[in-house]
Amino acid sequence: HTITIGQADEAVAYSSYTIDDDNNGNSQGNGDGEISPTETIELAVSIKNFGSTSTANDVVAQLISADEEIAVVHQNEAGYGQLTPGQSANGNRNFVFTLGPAAEDGVMAGFRLEVTSESNPDGWTSFIYIPISAAKFSVTDVNVSGNGRLDPDETAELTIELSNIGQQDAAGITGILQTTDGYIHVDMAAADFGDI
Repeated sequence: HTITIGQADEAVAYSSYTIDDDNNGNSQGNGDGEISPTETIELAVSIKNFGSTSTANDVVAQLISADEEIAVVHQNEAGYGQLTPGQSANGNRNFVFTLGPAAEDGVMAGFRLEVTSESNPDGWTSFIYIPISAAKFSVTDVNVSGNGRLDPDETAELTIELSNIGQQDAAGITGILQTTDGYIHVDMAAADFGDI
């Protein structure tokens, strides 16, 4: 059996992106070219006409967040004008989104890019996934004073070692120790870990 995959006359879709987090214009970030929690990002998206023969006219793209708990899009539309077959272009403005404070290191921020043209108002759908760069904490050691374990009717001190295994530094880290065990009472729950 032979499978032949045809090429559409006109087919416009996502090609690449560039991250702007440099605190100029609409962006608010640390300028490292990565997306991190609470940053506002200007996203330049390049799209391409993958079609074989037809020019795409009046091309417009809309960016939609796959999860608004992770990213909220503020500026969601850009115009691309005319794209001949094989041509790529950036939009007439950048998309703008803000990453939520709970966005986790290594998770992908997902977006749907809806592209339409004069001859195809139903358009084409592309997906964009951008890795999140953030701090990520791990308890690497716990020491219990005395005999090294918690015994009935005993008061002990816990020393907890916290490590940052993420891709970004974290400043002014505090922690609160909690328990769901009704037999354990925590007297001094808060701790200051400083910069990690």
